Amino acid sequence: MKIGIITFHRAHNYGAILQAQALQLFLNKYTDDVKIVDYYPYYLKKANKVFDFKRALSKKIYKIPIKILLEVINAIIRIQISIKFNRYLNKNIKLTSNKDERDILILGSDQIWNTYITDGFDRVFWCESDKISNQKVVTYAGSFGNLDINKVDILKINNLINKIDYFSIREIDDINKIYEKTNCLARHVCDPTLLTIDFWRNHVNTTNTYNDYILIYRTFIDERVDVLAKKIAKIYDANIIEVSTVPINVLNNSYKIIYGNPIDFLSLIKNAKYVITTSYHGTLFSIIFRTPFYVFAQNNNTNRIKSVLVKLGLDDRLLFDNKSSNYEIPKWNGVEEKLKQFVNDSIDFIEESFKI
Repeated sequence: MKIGIITFHRAHNYGAILQAQALQLFLNKYTDDVKIVDYYPYYLKKANKVFDFKRALSKKIYKIPIKILLEVINAIIRIQISIKFNRYLNKNIKLTSNKDERDILILGSDQIWNTYITDGFDRVFWCESDKISNQKVVTYAGSFGNLDINKVDILKINNLINKIDYFSIREIDDINKIYEKTNCLARHVCDPTLLTIDFWRNHVNTTNTYNDYILIYRTFIDERVDVLAKKIAKIYDANIIEVSTVPINVLNNSYKIIYGNPIDFLSLIKNAKYVITTSYHGTLFSIIFRTPFYVFAQNNNTNRIKSVLVKLGLDDRLLFDNKSSNYEIPKWNGVEEKLKQFVNDSIDFIEESFKI
Protein backbone atom coordinates (compact mmCIF):
# COMPACT_ATOMS: atom_id res chain seq x y z
CA MET A 1 0.00 0.00 0.00
CA LYS A 2 1.48 3.33 -1.12
CA ILE A 3 0.22 6.42 0.70
CA GLY A 4 0.67 10.00 -0.41
CA ILE A 5 0.03 13.08 1.72
CA ILE A 6 -0.59 16.58 0.39
CA THR A 7 -0.24 19.33 2.97
CA PHE A 8 1.75 22.47 3.87
CA HIS A 9 5.03 20.70 4.58
CA ARG A 10 7.17 23.47 3.02
CA ALA A 11 5.73 26.34 5.05
CA HIS A 12 8.28 27.97 7.33
CA ASN A 13 5.97 27.44 10.25
CA TYR A 14 6.57 25.08 13.17
CA GLY A 15 3.06 23.68 13.29
CA ALA A 16 2.86 23.10 9.54
CA ILE A 17 6.03 21.05 9.23
CA LEU A 18 5.50 19.13 12.48
CA GLN A 19 1.93 18.08 11.65
CA ALA A 20 3.19 16.84 8.28
CA GLN A 21 5.95 14.85 9.94
CA ALA A 22 3.52 13.51 12.55
CA LEU A 23 1.04 12.15 10.02
CA GLN A 24 3.82 10.48 8.04
CA LEU A 25 5.29 8.96 11.22
CA PHE A 26 1.95 7.61 12.37
CA LEU A 27 0.98 6.10 9.01
CA ASN A 28 4.30 4.25 8.86
CA LYS A 29 2.78 1.74 11.27
CA TYR A 30 0.55 0.55 8.40
CA THR A 31 3.06 0.62 5.55
CA ASP A 32 6.67 1.59 4.97
CA ASP A 33 5.75 3.51 1.81
CA VAL A 34 4.31 6.77 3.13
CA LYS A 35 5.51 9.87 1.32
CA ILE A 36 4.52 13.49 1.21
CA VAL A 37 3.79 14.75 -2.27
CA ASP A 38 6.21 17.61 -2.78
CA TYR A 39 3.59 20.15 -3.79
CA TYR A 40 5.09 23.62 -3.31
CA PRO A 41 2.54 26.20 -4.50
CA TYR A 42 3.40 29.78 -5.40
CA TYR A 43 1.71 31.28 -2.33
CA LEU A 44 4.00 29.31 0.01
CA LYS A 45 7.03 30.29 -2.06
CA LYS A 46 5.92 33.91 -1.75
CA ALA A 47 5.50 33.61 2.03
CA ASN A 48 8.96 32.02 2.30
CA LYS A 49 10.63 34.64 0.13
CA VAL A 50 13.84 35.85 1.74
CA PHE A 51 13.93 39.38 0.30
CA ASP A 52 11.02 41.31 -1.12
CA PHE A 53 11.56 44.89 -2.24
CA LYS A 54 7.82 45.55 -1.89
CA ARG A 55 8.14 45.19 1.89
CA ALA A 56 10.50 48.16 1.83
CA LEU A 57 8.15 50.50 0.00
CA SER A 58 6.59 53.42 1.80
CA LYS A 59 4.40 56.38 0.88
CA LYS A 60 6.89 58.53 2.77
CA ILE A 61 9.96 58.60 0.54
CA TYR A 62 12.38 59.51 3.34
CA LYS A 63 11.54 56.22 5.08
CA ILE A 64 12.44 53.99 2.13
CA PRO A 65 16.24 53.83 2.78
CA ILE A 66 15.62 52.79 6.40
CA LYS A 67 13.06 50.19 5.37
CA ILE A 68 15.43 48.80 2.74
CA LEU A 69 18.13 48.45 5.41
CA LEU A 70 15.69 46.67 7.73
CA GLU A 71 14.64 44.38 4.90
CA VAL A 72 18.28 43.46 4.26
CA ILE A 73 18.80 42.71 7.97
CA ASN A 74 15.58 40.68 8.06
CA ALA A 75 16.64 38.84 4.91
CA ILE A 76 19.69 37.53 6.75
CA ILE A 77 17.39 36.18 9.49
CA ARG A 78 15.05 34.65 6.89
CA ILE A 79 17.98 32.91 5.21
CA GLN A 80 18.94 31.33 8.54
CA ILE A 81 15.34 30.24 9.12
CA SER A 82 15.08 28.83 5.60
CA ILE A 83 18.28 26.80 6.00
CA LYS A 84 17.08 25.35 9.31
CA PHE A 85 13.68 24.36 7.95
CA ASN A 86 15.10 22.85 4.76
CA ARG A 87 17.60 20.80 6.74
CA TYR A 88 14.86 19.55 9.04
CA LEU A 89 12.63 18.72 6.08
CA ASN A 90 15.37 16.79 4.27
CA LYS A 91 16.27 14.84 7.39
CA ASN A 92 12.81 13.99 8.72
CA ILE A 93 10.32 13.87 5.84
CA LYS A 94 10.18 11.51 2.87
CA LEU A 95 9.03 13.17 -0.33
CA THR A 96 7.72 12.04 -3.68
CA SER A 97 7.10 13.90 -6.92
CA ASN A 98 3.63 15.17 -7.86
CA LYS A 99 3.25 12.53 -10.56
CA ASP A 100 4.14 9.57 -8.37
CA GLU A 101 1.02 7.44 -8.21
CA ARG A 102 -0.24 6.55 -4.74
CA ASP A 103 -2.81 3.93 -3.77
CA ILE A 104 -4.25 6.28 -1.17
CA LEU A 105 -4.01 10.07 -1.25
CA ILE A 106 -4.52 11.99 1.98
CA LEU A 107 -5.37 15.69 1.93
CA GLY A 108 -4.35 17.38 5.16
CA SER A 109 -4.00 18.17 7.78
CA ASP A 110 -3.81 21.91 8.46
CA GLN A 111 -5.64 24.85 6.88
CA ILE A 112 -5.63 23.48 3.34
CA TRP A 113 -9.08 24.98 2.59
CA ASN A 114 -8.38 28.41 4.02
CA THR A 115 -8.50 30.60 0.93
CA TYR A 116 -6.85 33.47 2.79
CA ILE A 117 -3.72 31.32 2.96
CA THR A 118 -4.02 29.65 -0.44
CA ASP A 119 -4.80 32.90 -2.29
CA GLY A 120 -8.19 31.68 -3.43
CA PHE A 121 -9.24 28.12 -4.16
CA ASP A 122 -6.22 25.87 -4.65
CA ARG A 123 -7.48 23.26 -7.13
CA VAL A 124 -5.22 20.56 -5.68
CA PHE A 125 -6.77 20.75 -2.22
CA TRP A 126 -10.29 20.94 -3.67
CA CYS A 127 -9.84 17.80 -5.80
CA GLU A 128 -9.97 19.71 -9.08
CA SER A 129 -6.52 18.76 -10.33
CA ASP A 130 -5.56 15.95 -12.65
CA LYS A 131 -1.87 16.21 -11.73
CA ILE A 132 -2.09 13.42 -9.16
CA SER A 133 -3.30 9.96 -10.00
CA ASN A 134 -4.82 8.02 -7.12
CA GLN A 135 -7.33 5.31 -6.31
CA LYS A 136 -8.70 6.56 -3.01
CA VAL A 137 -8.92 10.07 -1.53
CA VAL A 138 -9.10 10.67 2.21
CA THR A 139 -9.07 13.97 4.06
CA TYR A 140 -7.45 13.89 7.46
CA ALA A 141 -8.00 16.81 9.85
CA GLY A 142 -8.45 19.32 7.06
CA SER A 143 -9.28 22.83 8.22
CA PHE A 144 -11.00 25.89 6.81
CA GLY A 145 -9.23 28.07 9.39
CA ASN A 146 -10.94 31.45 9.65
CA LEU A 147 -12.70 31.05 6.32
CA ASP A 148 -16.46 31.51 6.63
CA ILE A 149 -17.87 28.32 5.10
CA ASN A 150 -21.20 30.02 4.58
CA LYS A 151 -19.51 32.24 1.97
CA VAL A 152 -18.03 29.30 0.06
CA ASP A 153 -19.68 28.35 -3.21
CA ILE A 154 -21.84 25.28 -2.50
CA LEU A 155 -20.65 23.75 -5.79
CA LYS A 156 -17.06 23.92 -4.54
CA ILE A 157 -17.89 22.04 -1.37
CA ASN A 158 -20.03 19.47 -3.20
CA ASN A 159 -17.23 18.87 -5.69
CA LEU A 160 -14.82 18.34 -2.82
CA ILE A 161 -17.13 15.95 -1.00
CA ASN A 162 -18.08 13.98 -4.13
CA LYS A 163 -14.44 13.20 -4.92
CA ILE A 164 -13.49 12.21 -1.38
CA ASP A 165 -14.01 8.67 -0.17
CA TYR A 166 -13.53 9.42 3.54
CA PHE A 167 -14.01 12.91 4.91
CA SER A 168 -12.70 14.21 8.24
CA ILE A 169 -12.29 17.72 9.64
CA ARG A 170 -10.22 19.14 12.48
CA GLU A 171 -12.70 21.71 13.88
CA ILE A 172 -16.03 20.44 15.14
CA ASP A 173 -17.95 23.64 14.28
CA ASP A 174 -17.02 23.19 10.63
CA ILE A 175 -18.55 19.72 10.66
CA ASN A 176 -21.93 21.18 11.59
CA LYS A 177 -21.65 23.89 8.93
CA ILE A 178 -20.74 21.36 6.23
CA TYR A 179 -23.69 19.19 7.23
CA GLU A 180 -26.08 22.13 7.06
CA LYS A 181 -24.94 22.93 3.51
CA THR A 182 -24.58 19.42 2.07
CA ASN A 183 -26.06 16.82 4.46
CA CYS A 184 -22.61 15.25 4.50
CA LEU A 185 -21.51 14.26 8.01
CA ALA A 186 -17.73 14.52 8.25
CA ARG A 187 -15.80 12.92 11.12
CA HIS A 188 -14.14 14.99 13.80
CA VAL A 189 -10.50 13.93 14.25
CA CYS A 190 -7.46 15.20 16.12
CA ASP A 191 -4.47 16.99 14.69
CA PRO A 192 -1.73 14.52 13.59
CA THR A 193 0.64 15.81 16.28
CA LEU A 194 -1.65 14.21 18.87
CA LEU A 195 -1.38 10.83 17.11
CA THR A 196 2.34 10.77 17.91
CA ILE A 197 2.42 11.97 21.52
CA ASP A 198 4.85 9.27 22.70
CA PHE A 199 7.28 10.15 19.93
CA TRP A 200 7.42 13.82 20.93
CA ARG A 201 7.69 13.06 24.62
CA ASN A 202 10.50 10.56 24.09
CA HIS A 203 12.53 12.38 21.44
CA VAL A 204 12.57 15.97 22.64
CA ASN A 205 15.44 17.13 24.85
CA THR A 206 14.52 17.62 28.51
CA THR A 207 17.76 19.44 29.30
CA ASN A 208 17.10 23.12 29.92
CA THR A 209 20.02 25.12 28.53
CA TYR A 210 18.50 28.38 29.77
CA ASN A 211 17.57 29.69 33.20
CA ASP A 212 13.89 29.59 34.19
CA TYR A 213 11.92 31.24 31.43
CA ILE A 214 8.46 32.08 30.17
CA LEU A 215 8.11 31.27 26.47
CA ILE A 216 6.28 33.47 24.00
CA TYR A 217 5.19 32.05 20.66
CA ARG A 218 2.80 34.12 18.60
CA THR A 219 1.60 34.12 15.04
CA PHE A 220 0.62 37.78 15.01
CA ILE A 221 1.48 40.94 16.97
CA ASP A 222 -0.56 41.02 20.16
CA GLU A 223 0.28 43.26 23.10
CA ARG A 224 -1.82 41.07 25.42
CA VAL A 225 0.89 38.43 25.09
CA ASP A 226 3.58 40.80 26.32
CA VAL A 227 1.51 42.02 29.27
CA LEU A 228 0.69 38.52 30.49
CA ALA A 229 4.19 37.17 29.91
CA LYS A 230 5.67 39.95 32.06
CA LYS A 231 3.16 39.31 34.85
CA ILE A 232 3.87 35.58 34.97
CA ALA A 233 7.62 36.10 34.60
CA LYS A 234 7.48 38.27 37.72
CA ILE A 235 5.62 35.55 39.65
CA TYR A 236 8.18 32.90 38.67
CA ASP A 237 11.17 35.25 38.81
CA ALA A 238 11.89 34.09 35.27
CA ASN A 239 13.25 35.51 32.05
CA ILE A 240 11.20 35.81 28.87
CA ILE A 241 12.18 34.07 25.64
CA GLU A 242 10.39 34.46 22.33
CA VAL A 243 10.66 31.82 19.61
CA SER A 244 9.77 32.83 16.09
CA THR A 245 10.03 32.05 12.40
CA VAL A 246 9.62 35.67 11.32
CA PRO A 247 12.01 38.56 11.99
CA ILE A 248 11.14 40.53 15.11
CA ASN A 249 11.97 44.18 15.68
CA VAL A 250 14.40 43.96 18.61
CA LEU A 251 13.88 47.66 19.33
CA ASN A 252 10.34 46.91 20.47
CA ASN A 253 11.21 44.41 23.21
CA SER A 254 14.04 43.22 25.41
CA TYR A 255 13.39 39.48 25.19
CA LYS A 256 15.86 36.88 24.06
CA ILE A 257 14.71 35.92 20.56
CA ILE A 258 15.39 32.47 19.15
CA TYR A 259 14.93 31.65 15.47
CA GLY A 260 15.16 27.93 16.03
CA ASN A 261 14.49 24.81 14.01
CA PRO A 262 11.41 22.69 14.83
CA ILE A 263 13.27 20.66 17.46
CA ASP A 264 14.41 23.87 19.17
CA PHE A 265 10.77 24.98 19.19
CA LEU A 266 9.63 21.73 20.84
CA SER A 267 12.43 21.77 23.39
CA LEU A 268 11.65 25.36 24.35
CA ILE A 269 7.99 24.47 24.98
CA LYS A 270 8.85 21.31 26.90
CA ASN A 271 11.26 23.07 29.26
CA ALA A 272 9.41 26.35 29.78
CA LYS A 273 7.88 27.35 33.09
CA TYR A 274 4.91 28.73 31.19
CA VAL A 275 3.93 29.24 27.55
CA ILE A 276 2.02 32.30 26.34
CA THR A 277 0.85 31.86 22.78
CA THR A 278 -1.61 32.74 20.05
CA SER A 279 -0.83 29.58 18.12
CA TYR A 280 -2.86 26.41 17.58
CA HIS A 281 0.19 24.15 17.56
CA GLY A 282 1.83 26.12 20.33
CA THR A 283 -1.24 25.14 22.33
CA LEU A 284 -1.15 21.48 21.27
CA PHE A 285 2.50 20.96 22.14
CA SER A 286 1.99 22.66 25.51
CA ILE A 287 -0.71 20.05 26.15
CA ILE A 288 1.50 17.20 24.90
CA PHE A 289 4.35 18.22 27.23
CA ARG A 290 2.01 19.28 30.05
CA THR A 291 3.58 22.69 30.15
CA PRO A 292 1.33 25.33 31.78
CA PHE A 293 0.01 27.69 29.13
CA TYR A 294 -2.42 30.37 28.12
CA VAL A 295 -3.55 31.02 24.57
CA PHE A 296 -5.11 34.29 23.48
CA ALA A 297 -8.17 34.23 21.29
CA GLN A 298 -7.92 35.70 17.82
CA ASN A 299 -10.88 37.83 16.82
CA ASN A 300 -11.54 35.91 13.61
CA ASN A 301 -9.95 32.55 14.27
CA THR A 302 -10.90 31.30 17.74
CA ASN A 303 -12.72 28.22 16.48
CA ARG A 304 -9.53 26.22 15.76
CA ILE A 305 -8.15 26.53 19.27
CA LYS A 306 -11.44 26.50 21.15
CA SER A 307 -12.48 23.25 19.46
CA VAL A 308 -9.63 21.19 20.91
CA LEU A 309 -9.60 22.94 24.30
CA VAL A 310 -13.29 22.26 24.87
CA LYS A 311 -12.78 18.65 23.77
CA LEU A 312 -10.08 18.19 26.43
CA GLY A 313 -11.72 20.21 29.18
CA LEU A 314 -9.08 22.95 29.03
CA ASP A 315 -11.22 25.81 27.75
CA ASP A 316 -10.21 27.94 30.77
CA ARG A 317 -6.79 28.25 29.08
CA LEU A 318 -8.33 30.39 26.32
CA LEU A 319 -8.14 34.09 27.16
CA PHE A 320 -9.80 37.08 25.60
CA ASP A 321 -8.06 39.60 27.87
CA ASN A 322 -5.71 39.68 30.85
CA LYS A 323 -8.36 40.50 33.43
CA SER A 324 -9.84 37.05 33.98
CA SER A 325 -6.54 35.21 34.42
CA ASN A 326 -5.60 33.92 37.87
CA TYR A 327 -2.41 32.32 36.54
CA GLU A 328 -3.20 28.88 37.91
CA ILE A 329 -1.62 25.68 36.59
CA PRO A 330 -3.96 23.82 34.21
CA LYS A 331 -6.08 21.10 35.77
CA TRP A 332 -4.44 18.14 34.01
CA ASN A 333 -6.59 15.54 35.81
CA GLY A 334 -8.74 13.81 33.24
CA VAL A 335 -7.05 15.46 30.26
CA GLU A 336 -4.95 12.39 29.44
CA GLU A 337 -8.02 10.14 29.36
CA LYS A 338 -9.97 12.55 27.13
CA LEU A 339 -6.93 12.89 24.91
CA LYS A 340 -6.58 9.13 24.62
CA GLN A 341 -10.24 8.78 23.62
CA PHE A 342 -9.94 11.55 21.03
CA VAL A 343 -6.85 9.90 19.55
CA ASN A 344 -8.47 6.44 19.49
CA ASP A 345 -11.54 7.82 17.68
CA SER A 346 -9.22 9.40 15.12
CA ILE A 347 -7.30 6.15 14.65
CA ASP A 348 -10.61 4.37 14.10
CA PHE A 349 -11.36 6.78 11.26
CA ILE A 350 -7.96 6.14 9.65
CA GLU A 351 -8.33 2.38 9.87
CA GLU A 352 -11.87 2.48 8.52
CA SER A 353 -10.71 4.57 5.55
CA PHE A 354 -7.88 2.10 4.90
CA LYS A 355 -10.25 -0.87 5.42
CA ILE A 356 -7.96 -2.31 8.10
